[in-house]
Amino acid sequence: MAKLSTSKAIDRILHEEGFLLIWLKAGYSKAYRRQCRHRLRQGRLSKGIQEKILSQLGFTPLVVETRWDIPRYP
Repeated sequence: MAKLSTSKAIDRILHEEGFLLIWLKAGYSKAYRRQCRHRLRQGRLSKGIQEKILSQLGFTPLVVETRWDIPRYP
């Protein structure tokens, strides 16, 4: 299973025709896909909407462990 960033995953969903059927089965319309594609190009598709679309289409978020650097004291 491929691991994609949010922006890469949403880009593939909105631009690749293979994802059109999945998009339609999730209850979204072609017009909304076109609108989202335009907003993505303009940089106006919010991260929240992107994550909502991905979860609606069955994508699962991966939990990435936060790493911490030990501070150096002089």
